Amino acid sequence: KGAAGLRPAGLLPAGGTVDPYCACEINGKPRSRIITRVIEDTLDPDWNHGAWLSEYLAGDNLVFTVYDKDWTREDHVIGSATLRGADFHRGAFDLELPLSHAGEPTCGRLHLQINFAESATQSIPSKVSASPSTAGPKATPAAASKPRTPLRNIGRAHAKGEIILPTPGGAASARTGTPGAPALGQARHHAVAVGKAREEAERKVKEEAEEQARIAEEKKARQEAERKANEEAQEQAKIAEEKEQTAKAAAEQQARIAEQIKAREEAERKVKTGAEEQARLAEAENAREEAERKAKAEEEERARITEEKKAREEAYRKVEEAEEQARIANERNARQELERKMKEEGQIRIADERKAKEEAEQKAKEEVEEQARIAEEKTVKEKPEQRVEEEAEERAKNAEENTAREDAERTAKEAAEEQKRIADEKRFKMKAEGRAEEEVEQQARSAEEKRAREETVRQARIVEEEKAKKEAEQQAKLADEEKARGEEERQIMVEEGERVMSMEEAERQAKMAGGE
Repeated sequence: KGAAGLRPAGLLPAGGTVDPYCACEINGKPRSRIITRVIEDTLDPDWNHGAWLSEYLAGDNLVFTVYDKDWTREDHVIGSATLRGADFHRGAFDLELPLSHAGEPTCGRLHLQINFAESATQSIPSKVSASPSTAGPKATPAAASKPRTPLRNIGRAHAKGEIILPTPGGAASARTGTPGAPALGQARHHAVAVGKAREEAERKVKEEAEEQARIAEEKKARQEAERKANEEAQEQAKIAEEKEQTAKAAAEQQARIAEQIKAREEAERKVKTGAEEQARLAEAENAREEAERKAKAEEEERARITEEKKAREEAYRKVEEAEEQARIANERNARQELERKMKEEGQIRIADERKAKEEAEQKAKEEVEEQARIAEEKTVKEKPEQRVEEEAEERAKNAEENTAREDAERTAKEAAEEQKRIADEKRFKMKAEGRAEEEVEQQARSAEEKRAREETVRQARIVEEEKAKKEAEQQAKLADEEKARGEEERQIMVEEGERVMSMEEAERQAKMAGGE
């Protein structure tokens, strides 16, 4: 009946269509093949083609193949489907089968309508030996009209686009029971009707094939005419393009000649001004050399000033170092002299004190001894001997006590003097250490001031060097730019001269060609 959503595998460009037709045959029976008409430029054809498959037997498989008609080469297969005989039985069927081909599971859908028609040939018994006289009762009009039903079905099938298949058992045999003469007449009449229907179907198939051949011839002739028209149009376009190219080439030639004349005039003008340009270039070169010489002299002067400054700073630094060393030496000598004097004064004082103490002790001892002697002499004169002894012992005891007391006093005095001396030494030492700390701090301050002065000088020197370096770089950059500009102008003059020469050569060749 028709198909929908046809998708040829690898044959259809984007947005394109095909010219489809369908072929059906019983599997294993190529002579049963039937073909529909071709519908051009569509993916959803509606053939509405009816056909009669008289060779069909129960259980046969039907193979349907959809093609794309190629009017100049071999037709292409779009897809195929197989309807197995075991999947359908007697009756009418309206179904769709998916088409597949070359690994594509779905290439579209095929719409079928199948009817099983009653076949009289299938209803004839295997043994027919009865004559017309013994065939049984005479057929009635209703029985005589019964075989025409399949023919009407066949006509409707052709109108609907159906496939008519003979049934394995006819209705006549089911109704008549025992075969007889009426059944035989009906069978013969039905066979004639079936033959006529088959002839009609074959005639229609032939007419459709002829129609398709005519359409193919018309399409081929149309394509040939279109091809010739396209060739003529291409030829006309080619001729027009050649004319346009010729005109364009002539215009380009004229423009090129005008450009050459203009370039020659420009070259002549530039040649006239070449001497002035060379003089200007020479002047620029001299100016550049003078600038380089001045920059070099300035750089040397800056280097000399920098060296003198460095030498002066070095001399100042050495003088400052000498002064600092002399000051430190003087301070150290003064400190040592002071320590020596303090030490000598302390020793003399201690010695004098010790000597005075010893003289006082000696004098006191002598006085005590003198008093003891006088007392002893006096006692001896005045008292008896026993009393003298007792007094002598008493005096000796008193003298010993006095001596012990004096020794204790002397020891205490010496201890006090020793403590005083130790305290004096300690105060002197602390005073000396304080001076030493002050001297260290003074040296640290001097060193810090010296480093600050050196850093200031160094920073100033760096600034001067950077400034001199930038000035030198600026001078060198200006000199390089002037040199590059002079080189560029020289290159332009060389190119202009070469172009003038080439133009003169071209003009000379053109004149020679014109003379020839």
